This record gives sequence, structure tokens and C-alpha cells, in this order.
Amino acid sequence: MINLTEGPRIAFIGAVDFSNHCLLEAIKHQSNIVAVIGLDPKRASRHSDYVDLSHTAINYDIPYHSVNNINSNSSVKKLKELNADYFFIFGWSQLLSTEVLSIPKIGSIGSHPALLPKNRGRHPLIWSLINNEETGGLTFLYLDKGIDDGDILWQESFPITEWDDSGTLYTKIKTLASKAIPDLLDKMTVGPLIGTRQATEMATYLRKRSEADGLIHWSLPAKVIHNLVRALTHPYVGAHSYYNERKITIWKSQIQNAEDIPAQYQRSIPGLIFEPVKDVFCVTTGSVPLQLLEYDVDDNNTLSSGSYMET
Repeated sequence: MINLTEGPRIAFIGAVDFSNHCLLEAIKHQSNIVAVIGLDPKRASRHSDYVDLSHTAINYDIPYHSVNNINSNSSVKKLKELNADYFFIFGWSQLLSTEVLSIPKIGSIGSHPALLPKNRGRHPLIWSLINNEETGGLTFLYLDKGIDDGDILWQESFPITEWDDSGTLYTKIKTLASKAIPDLLDKMTVGPLIGTRQATEMATYLRKRSEADGLIHWSLPAKVIHNLVRALTHPYVGAHSYYNERKITIWKSQIQNAEDIPAQYQRSIPGLIFEPVKDVFCVTTGSVPLQLLEYDVDDNNTLSSGSYMET
């Protein structure tokens, strides 16, 4: 392992589990982290996978600064005082101003869980499952004023299988980050990192998702609903429906084989809850039924066979 304690000065900025993972990898590689900047815990609701980085920073005697707005005058002043060569910005939802991005002497480095230039924009892990994609990836890049359009510094792909969900994809990108961070840090000791320009003509964009996008429409095919469930499971908010005026959050589902379903449920109105085996609940859809493997109902209410989900 190369000792980087006298290497390029890095200010680390992040607020989620992936941020903390990358921070620990950089610390393990003895990088010269001059400060960690995290999000005030009062703003934790911005991220379903929020992590307070102060614990890691304090544990390794790294100066820590908490901010509410990274672009505020006070934040900019503090960032300039760090005299950093690089900013590492991983898992920070607020768009950074041009002024902030231009503070480090060499550049600001970010990550994006997709194979850029494809899938620029918001929530790529979630969208990859909803769109039934077969390949995902992780990209490290220089951050620019555009949307995920900076020069690529490191990129690697991984397969998305039918058994994957957001949780397993999150693990896959952390595994790739464990390869990327040491590689980037080693190259930084040789000289400024040089990236590869993106093929802009190949770029695609993903829109921001809202809570309403997680509402299940039971008239859709089971495959579409199942993809939504696995896309929104932990560490995210879960796909949801309503039952007896109570919200039900579905974390895990399974598409049923038509031959295993009683005939009376194969052509039922979508949204019908039935119980083919005691305590095993299924819901009819626009195609075959969907089994609910893991779910929560508000007020600890229980499901009842013969009732309907709201569609």
C-alpha cells in the first residue's frame, strides 16, 4: 500500500452509506484527507440511506464540518480555507455551485452508479430495475456544471440479474468502489488525474422520482409491479399501496406461476387479495398474481383474504 499521508490534499464531502464506505476505503489507503464535510443530521430526511460521517471522521482524528447548505457563503469560506487539491464528493444530493466546484486546485471528483454517458440524472439504481436493464455500473468522474457530464476517470460494469434488488445493487457498487478508490489514489500520486471525455451523443437522462411514483397500480402486469418492488426496497422507501385506507409498504415480492394459482383467481379483478396457503398472501394483477413476501401495514393492521387493494 502506498503511503499518501503527504500526497494530494483531499476534502471529503458526503452524506450517505456509500459516502461512508468510500471514506473508509480512502482512510484504509492512507490518503491525505484534510477534512470531512457532512450533512447536518437535522437534514437527514433528504436521504433514505443517510449516514452521519462525523463518527468516522472523529474515530480517525480527521477534522469534521457539518453543513446545511454546501453553497452558502459560510460553507464556501470554510472549503476555501482547506486548501484542497481535490474534493471527493460522493452521495451529496444538493447541486454544487460552479464556485464550489472550482475551489480545489485540481478538481472535484464525484461518482455515479451507472455507465455514463447512459443514465445521467437521478436515481439510476432504481431506474435500472424499473426499466428491467441487464447491466449496471459505477463511474467516477470530474464534476462539471452540467448533469453528470464530466470527464470519466474510472468505470466498470456489473450484471443485473432477476434476483437483484436495490439492496444487492447497492452492495455491488460499494464493491466496485473498493477497487476504484485505491486505484484513483495511486494514480493521484503520479500526477493530476486525466479523464476521458464522454460521448455526449450517446447520453440518456433519468428524471427525478417522487413518492407518487412508488404507488402500485395493480392493473399493470406482475413483472412491472415486481420490478417496482425490487427497485424501491431497502435502503429506499419501498413500493406502496393502500388497503382499508391504510398504507401498505411492500419490500419483497414474487411472481406466481399461473399453474400454481386456483382458477378463480386467474381472471379476477386486479387488486384482489387471496390466501392460497395460510398466512401466504397474493394479489391479482393485470397478468398473473404477485405474492407478498415482505410487507408492512400501517397501525400493524393485517391483510384479509377477499379484500381489495386500492388501485
